[in-house]
Amino acid sequence: MPATVKLHQDFPSENLLVVVLISSRHVTGLVAGMGQALGNQTLAYKRVDVVWDTLEEIRQIEVVSEVIRRVCDSAGIVPRSVYLSRSEVSLSSRLVAGDTDFDGLLHDIGDHEMAWALRRAEEKPVGTEQELIDLIPVRWVVNGEITRTHLHESREERREAKHRFPFGERGKGLTCQALQIIARRGYRAELERLAAGLNLDLDGVIAQPAALYRGISGTLPNRGWSLVIDCGARHTSFLLRSHERLLNVRTFEFGGDVLTERLAKDLDLTFGRAQDLKHGLDITIGSSVANQGQQSIFSTVEAGDDVLRAQAAGTCARLVREFFTERARELQDDADNPLPRKGTIHLVGNASRLGGLAPVLADIFGLDVVLGSGKGDREIGAELEGLLLTGLMVSAIDQRRTANELHGTTMSGKAMGVWAWLTRRFE
Repeated sequence: MPATVKLHQDFPSENLLVVVLISSRHVTGLVAGMGQALGNQTLAYKRVDVVWDTLEEIRQIEVVSEVIRRVCDSAGIVPRSVYLSRSEVSLSSRLVAGDTDFDGLLHDIGDHEMAWALRRAEEKPVGTEQELIDLIPVRWVVNGEITRTHLHESREERREAKHRFPFGERGKGLTCQALQIIARRGYRAELERLAAGLNLDLDGVIAQPAALYRGISGTLPNRGWSLVIDCGARHTSFLLRSHERLLNVRTFEFGGDVLTERLAKDLDLTFGRAQDLKHGLDITIGSSVANQGQQSIFSTVEAGDDVLRAQAAGTCARLVREFFTERARELQDDADNPLPRKGTIHLVGNASRLGGLAPVLADIFGLDVVLGSGKGDREIGAELEGLLLTGLMVSAIDQRRTANELHGTTMSGKAMGVWAWLTRRFE
């Protein structure tokens, strides 16, 4: 009789993946099943709340190991390797193009031709101080094409369709415009050391903004511009999307903890007291009183906690406006993809709960602002977690399928290095 019940017999071991998400405030583990008939499924999920940056390296390894143990015990598997995703301020993007030609001959576009064009984009250098973390196809251009327009499609509809997916088109060459997701050199090595400390192989690194995009893209409108702002505890990421194409990713060291730390310093409070104070603020009030000068605060509120709240609201309003005004200016000045005059901001992340943040952003960017996907029945923190988990699963499965295509389906053990089988079931 087996020592452990096989909870998920429908998924072979090579189709099981372990993914760990490391953010400022928690470490999350999930086990995903990659399937055909059953589709992709999250089979187990566990989370431990921590303050990651305060942990020593040995303690970080212990926390991640404990999360992996819990989630794998729940799924009934033994981990052999892991996908890691850790928040990182240096994550950004740049658009590149990869070309492949067919020696001037007309050629049908298939998987092979698309893979070669994507590979050419992947090979574009990122610089000596950075390294490539992910590559997302943005737009395809068939060169010297013969357009195949179906009767029910307009030329514009067909043109947009082939830019998204040119499979089945016919031309003399193919160009893939792709978004390179890059980070500072050494970021991947740090995650490799973490995996080694866990006695696991590193299957791959997943950039959190890319995972968020894969999770939220299905909820965004197909047409027009969307700016996703993920405002977390220590980092804020911007994802600019147009007509189903991701065009820009940028991450900055700014978030809820930055505001809390400034309140604690300026008002001589403990971090916990400053955190509690921040949660009850409305920075739209802080913005108005800040514009009138500090004197007006004391003339319009009573002494004691009201004064403290007014001071805190004014401080947070000033920091928020300074940060986001500079980001809006940078996006508007971007020569390749300037911020549009019409579009929607989707505000996600736990720091998005800051009172009055949405109307302040609407004023700064001149765009409509909705919380999360815009579905009123979803709590913003819970929705972000769901979007991230979905995106992490999709990202890991994409990497696994790419590995299977590159290395075949018979690889096993450490002989195949980083693409070794991830897990095996208990016997």
